[in-house]
Amino acid sequence: MEWNYNNNNTMGKIAIITDSASDITPEMAAEYGITVLPMYISFGGKTYKEGQDLNSQQVYRALDQGHKIHTAGPSIGDFMKAYAQAFKQDDVEKIYSINLSGKLSGTINSAMAAKKNFPPGKIEIIDSKNATISMGLMVIEIARLAQRDPSRQKLEQAIALLVEKNSFFAAIENFKYVLRSGRTPFLGSLLAKALIFKPVVSVNQHGKIYLKRMLKNKNSAIRELYKQTAQAMTSDFHWNIGIFYGLDRGPAEELKKMFAQNKDLPVKTIMLSQITAVISAHTGPGIWGAAFGPSLDL
Repeated sequence: MEWNYNNNNTMGKIAIITDSASDITPEMAAEYGITVLPMYISFGGKTYKEGQDLNSQQVYRALDQGHKIHTAGPSIGDFMKAYAQAFKQDDVEKIYSINLSGKLSGTINSAMAAKKNFPPGKIEIIDSKNATISMGLMVIEIARLAQRDPSRQKLEQAIALLVEKNSFFAAIENFKYVLRSGRTPFLGSLLAKALIFKPVVSVNQHGKIYLKRMLKNKNSAIRELYKQTAQAMTSDFHWNIGIFYGLDRGPAEELKKMFAQNKDLPVKTIMLSQITAVISAHTGPGIWGAAFGPSLDL
């Protein structure tokens, strides 16, 4: 599908802000002009900023040591500071703040509260209804489109479509970390099975994680990720794919190869992404997934 833009009713320069649950790396952020606010991770009586004070490997060590880990989104003050700094840039007239699913975190509430301190109509808060690099693909695509000076109507139509279409499937190797996090209560009733099988989860249209299938082993789970993602990518669009992983990159490389070898799939780009600390705190190191979202700038 092709999106055609005109310069009528354009909005001027747009700033894009998100949080670190998007798995957007510093390099990606610099390339597309995206501001990424760090999430917070607490354990052992201390609180850390993701990507600044600790990394995923340190989180894994804390999990192995039995620490109860808590995560939180950027504060109202963090958002206020980021919004104010964005408006100080030359020609920035509007901010789009795209954040972690409201069903998974209170981050969106902090963004909404911060917005109230600025003139009406200057900031749009977007609930991505998503997480990981699936959210990241959405944010990057919005940043790309914003650079093309679209009309407000066209950009917001595109954002609504990305929120609807972007999704992911993920396989989790060790259920104990997910159970400890409490972020997927539906698995509690399946405890016996989840300790034997590998849960494959996805995110629904409301931004809530749900169980898709239980698989016997890691290899079958990886094949299932490929199957589910390939089926979801319809021919209406070309698709960007983000393969994500925790500690073991090998299965992610295998999954990437499977997509690259299927020339019938309408794929535009494939990227590899290691999950950030705030996600790993809830999944542990054994996670692999495939995220996908349409490319609207063909």
